[in-house]
Amino acid sequence: MTNDTRNEFSGLVVATVRDAQGNVLASSEQQVKVPALSVLWTQEQPFDFDPFAAHLQYVLIADERVVSQGCALFAPPKHYALQDPALTVRREGNDLIVTASAFAKGVMIEGIDGDVILSDNAFDMERGEVRLQILSGNATEFAVTSVFDLMK
Repeated sequence: MTNDTRNEFSGLVVATVRDAQGNVLASSEQQVKVPALSVLWTQEQPFDFDPFAAHLQYVLIADERVVSQGCALFAPPKHYALQDPALTVRREGNDLIVTASAFAKGVMIEGIDGDVILSDNAFDMERGEVRLQILSGNATEFAVTSVFDLMK
C-alpha cells in the first residue's frame, strides 16, 4: 500500500476472495497505519481457491468511507470463469444505475444518442448495483458492455 501524501494514513483494508457469482470464498480485514510518503506491505493471507474461478475484491476504508477499491484476477481474463453478468443500465434523474447478476470485469458505458461524461465509465463490479453520476452531456440512451461481451 502506497501513501503518497504528506500525512500519515490510517484505515482498514478489506480483502475478499469471491467466485464469479459474487459469493464470498474467504475474507480478511487489516487495520493499517502508513507513514507519510511511505509504502506498507499488508499481511499475506493464506487463501485456498481455484485461481481460474475466483477473484480478489479489495476495499480501503478511512473515516467510515471508501477511499479506494478494485479487484484483481488471479488468471488472465480469457481463462477466468466469467459468467454472463446480464448488465442493464437505467437513468434516474442525473444518475445512471448499472445492474449486474454476476461479477463483471471491465464494465464500460457509452451514450448512444449523444455525448456524456460520467463519474466513472470503466470499472469492475460485483453482483448488484452501481450508481454513477452524469457530470455533463445530453445522452438519454446508454449502452453497457463488459469483458464478457468481448469474449462471446
